[in-house]
Amino acid sequence: MVFLSQDDLFGETALLQGEVSRVSVTVIDDLKAIAIEPETMIKIVDRYPKFAVEMNSLIRTRKQAIKNAQGI
Repeated sequence: MVFLSQDDLFGETALLQGEVSRVSVTVIDDLKAIAIEPETMIKIVDRYPKFAVEMNSLIRTRKQAIKNAQGI
């Protein structure tokens, strides 16, 4: 189990790579969320390539964490 904190994000794999999310979330405290449409995110990563690199790094890290949790 992983706990997210203020300013953390989730759903990046589904948003950026069009994959079905392999995780679910349970909210245990008040939450403010922002939903970003895939088309909007594509425009952002096209305009800010460094952001795209950072998001890809985050996705790789998260995918590895999922594999580690599954014992793969």
